Amino acid sequence: ALTPHPANESFQIAMRALQRGDMQAALEHFQQAQRTDLNSADILYAMGQVYAGMQKYNEALDYYNQAIDANPNFAPAYVGRARVQAARQPRSDVRSDLETAIDKDANYVEARLALMDILLKDGDLEGAQQHDRDQTSCPMFRSHGRHQPFPHRFQSM
Repeated sequence: ALTPHPANESFQIAMRALQRGDMQAALEHFQQAQRTDLNSADILYAMGQVYAGMQKYNEALDYYNQAIDANPNFAPAYVGRARVQAARQPRSDVRSDLETAIDKDANYVEARLALMDILLKDGDLEGAQQHDRDQTSCPMFRSHGRHQPFPHRFQSM
């Protein structure tokens, strides 16, 4: 049995477990944190990340959807959902979720890179060029470096 901790402490313990790759401990502590903060998009998203890391995509999708329900403006949940959909069905169209993430947070570099990767893989050069032009107005994207391939964790799922 877990020793009760304040939600933020449980969340921090869970994040450290996640960084170590201890998915079961992370999940247990996120669940404990969730008991005190039922509608935290951060906690729901993090639980989705754990389940995605465990390749339990249905559970991950459920938690990403709950995170979106809790906070429809929480961009990472849309990217998480896109990753899970791509992992479950590699040819699925995840553009909508990535575009929504960018609409919710124009400076969310990961969403921009993921969308660029999808556009290029699909051979949509015109869409990729337009997206590239749109990105130049994003200061966060410029600070992270333009024209770098999307991180491998998305491609490998």
